[in-house]
Amino acid sequence: MVPEVEAVHAVFAAPAEVVAERRSLYRLAAELLGVPGEVPDDVLDSPLVRYRLGGALAGHFDLAGVDLAGDRDAVGEVVDVGLPLVADPAARQALATLFGIVGPVPGLRLITKADEVFGEVVEIVAEGVLLARKAGGALAEDLLTHVDLVAVVDPATAGGLVSASSRYFPGVVVIERPTTAVQVAEALIHEGAHDKFFDLAITREFLDSRSDMAEEFRPSWSRARWPMEQVFAAWHAYQCLAQFARADLPTGPGSLLPFAAERAAEIGKWLRDHEEYLLADARTMLDAVLGTGASSPCGIISAEPTTASGHFVKNPHVRLGGVNPTGRRVVGRDGSPPALFWLSNDSTSVLDFFVGHADGKSAEDGFAAVQALWNVDADEARKRWTSAFDALCSKWIVLPAS
Repeated sequence: MVPEVEAVHAVFAAPAEVVAERRSLYRLAAELLGVPGEVPDDVLDSPLVRYRLGGALAGHFDLAGVDLAGDRDAVGEVVDVGLPLVADPAARQALATLFGIVGPVPGLRLITKADEVFGEVVEIVAEGVLLARKAGGALAEDLLTHVDLVAVVDPATAGGLVSASSRYFPGVVVIERPTTAVQVAEALIHEGAHDKFFDLAITREFLDSRSDMAEEFRPSWSRARWPMEQVFAAWHAYQCLAQFARADLPTGPGSLLPFAAERAAEIGKWLRDHEEYLLADARTMLDAVLGTGASSPCGIISAEPTTASGHFVKNPHVRLGGVNPTGRRVVGRDGSPPALFWLSNDSTSVLDFFVGHADGKSAEDGFAAVQALWNVDADEARKRWTSAFDALCSKWIVLPAS
């Protein structure tokens, strides 16, 4: 029996914990990029702010001295329909880049309070949000935690678009003006699944650049060719839609719900056949849904173990984010652009031993300290220490003391 998707997500963390880790990542990124002051959560949650931070980390923007609250405020007025619905005509300019990315044709037009039909849009989107939560239950609560903004667009300009989201503007769901609450509910589950996966992908180990070595996937229902990142995101979304389809809601001709389970199965089989290109957490999710696969070695090759002898020190160019409720921590290394890394609970404990000791501490003293902290036998402690210490050294977070 296939487990509920929200239970699979919970293997990694609760929804609120994933959001907390996401904020921790963006907060440290803002610090490294020279954004002044402590950036509040509501600013960090803004899809427009996340777009700017992501672009700056890719080297496209200079955010030194920039007050990111201006990007948050650019979307203007929103209406609470159970989720924030864009209402301000000024948002057309703020969302123009997003619309250029997701629109099948140029000229995608946002419906706002300046349009006569906006009152009807508010009513039907509110009904759709309620329906998604009622029919989707725990899954909907999980996914919608990661949706921060809903934008409805004019069908006359949509070029066939039904709903969309973008990893460049994570947290926004774009919907063609709906005629039924079911259309809204399905769109929220579909695009909410993508937003959920994005937040997991930036806080866990799913894919990296070497995952692109895999051949492209060709779905049987389309002539498209998908790279690995798109394949995994689509599989996750279809798994969510397949579960939502069990609510047996009335669907229209454009609905994906009748095909979701079949497509999820097709994509899942392909992923199983190419799992050597997946990182550890992607394989964990795949195993949780499809069952444990063959014990084939991961195609992503790890570095050689570090010789843990001598004195070591925390890299002075590394900045530390706060420890999250999950026990994990994000760290950043100065650069243009800076680099960000997630540390496991064990790596966090090992790093803490070296913090604040400019002259360095011995590796053996560190091992003794964390063995006492973990309260496990020497063999288990040595295994965990070696894995955690190697991870820190391979990323130049801990260095040999000079």
